[in-house]
Amino acid sequence: MRVTTAMLCVLIVLLQVVYAATPANLRLETSLAPPYQTVEDGNLKGYAVDTVKCVLDKIGVQYQFKIVPPKRAELDLVMGRSSGFFSSIDQPNINKYAKLSAPIVLDKWYWFSLSSISRKTHDALNKSKIGVLRGSRQETWLLRNNMPIYQSVNNSDSLLKLLQRRRIDLFLADESVVRELNKSDISLNLLLHKRFEKYAPMGVYIANHVLLEHPSIIDMFNSKISECNQSNLFLSASEQETIEVAVNRMYRSLLKSQELINTLKLANLKNKHIKIEAILQRDQLWRSMVENNSFAPSWITNILNSTISRSLKGLTIQTPYITEIMLTDERGVLTAASNLTSDYWQGDEEKIIETLKMANEYRHINSLGRFDQSNNRFKMPSIEFDASSKLFLCRLNYPVWYKGQVIGVLSFGINVEKALIML
Repeated sequence: MRVTTAMLCVLIVLLQVVYAATPANLRLETSLAPPYQTVEDGNLKGYAVDTVKCVLDKIGVQYQFKIVPPKRAELDLVMGRSSGFFSSIDQPNINKYAKLSAPIVLDKWYWFSLSSISRKTHDALNKSKIGVLRGSRQETWLLRNNMPIYQSVNNSDSLLKLLQRRRIDLFLADESVVRELNKSDISLNLLLHKRFEKYAPMGVYIANHVLLEHPSIIDMFNSKISECNQSNLFLSASEQETIEVAVNRMYRSLLKSQELINTLKLANLKNKHIKIEAILQRDQLWRSMVENNSFAPSWITNILNSTISRSLKGLTIQTPYITEIMLTDERGVLTAASNLTSDYWQGDEEKIIETLKMANEYRHINSLGRFDQSNNRFKMPSIEFDASSKLFLCRLNYPVWYKGQVIGVLSFGINVEKALIML
């Protein structure tokens, strides 16, 4: 009897191992929403589709896709008829049935109208005739925020036609979807005015019954998104220009500060002969102080309480969409900062390495902070979604010049949504 019980236990363990090792086979549903999910020559394609396919191929998961209306996709998941659906924003009513992945695409919600849209409050917009796509993420958000919907339609192109006929005053939709529709229909091609409302990260909902069988699948999926995502997790040309103009103005103003120049000159003189081992040791002490919220030694407080650091702090208070400003010396050693940073040594980070490299290759920049030579310019990076703060962030970095030499780097952290709303 004991042998039989032992053998049974071993058999159960072996079956669990084999079962857990069995690759998942996902039945995912999606809805047509060009350019994220669209059909070309009978094949399902688009930004989101390509990203999901790439990720699932990389993690070795078998899959099938099915096109259904948005509400049907939600119902099928809840009823256990599918493995999940995409692309979706976070939906409280779905979260008890499934888990949402990290963002695969980024919905950029704008108000669209035939006339200029002022910076109205939502209360003022409530008096307008608002149109929206039935069953869309925007409709859910409008209802959640108690904003009256004048007319719901089944197709996005109907919103443009209603606007053209003056049946509605404005509508809320994703910028990429509207751009595709407006240029694809010659009869429309409307001159649209737009105003930014919000970003909405969209991911893949994986049903709980799938997660019970394959508990690591969501983490595996998330780990491969950055390798596959070639979609729209970046600033559009108009968004980029809006932010660049404002930040460049701040950058040029700071370059006029003799206190800033003198601070960098002194820092470079002091740090010039310090070995990297000593810098890394200080970096470790800095990180430990931040992580443990421990007492800061005088050399750290001297940096954070310097005249330049206080000036940078003042700028972030005056400009709420700037989350932080850092100043490093010519090697990337932190010299001043508006806020307590996570580390002291910045010289191993791409933002500093690339800025110093490009600045030393191209010595002359024009008044807008861009390189004069051909199309070389300071890189505007992709948008980063901070899951803990739920903020969309990006960073602009500029060299600091003195008599033709690069003596440091100014780095601006930017809350993208707040910037687009305020600017």
